Amino acid sequence: MDDKNRQRQESLSLVRALSREARSAKSAAIAERLLASPALDPSRRGFVLAFAALPSEPDLSSLPRRAPRLRFCLPRVVGPERLALHHVPDFGALVRSRLGIAEPDPALHPEVAFREIGVVLVDV
Repeated sequence: MDDKNRQRQESLSLVRALSREARSAKSAAIAERLLASPALDPSRRGFVLAFAALPSEPDLSSLPRRAPRLRFCLPRVVGPERLALHHVPDFGALVRSRLGIAEPDPALHPEVAFREIGVVLVDV
C-alpha cells in the first residue's frame, strides 16, 4: 500500500472511532469555520458546490439553513463518470440513489450549469 492510501486508511480509522456526538461536534466546527471564511461571503457570485456527507465525511447539511443568502448545489450521478449539479436550498429534501447515497431529486431541484459555480467544498 502506498503512502497516500495508508494515510487515507489511517484517517478513516480515526473518523470511524469517533462517537456520533464527536462527529457532530466536529462537523459543526467545520461548518462554523466555513461560514466565517471569505470564500463564503454572501456578496460573492455563484453557487456553493457542496456534498451530501457519507458516514466518514463531515456533515455540512446545516449550511443552507445557517447561511440562507448563499445558494448551494449538490451533485447527482447521471452516468458513468458524469454528474449533474442541482440547486438544493434544503439538504433535508434529498433522495437516496440506488447505491444508497443522498442526492438531489431532479423533479424538485433545478439543474445548475458548471459555469455558475463560485466555490467548491470537498472532503479530502
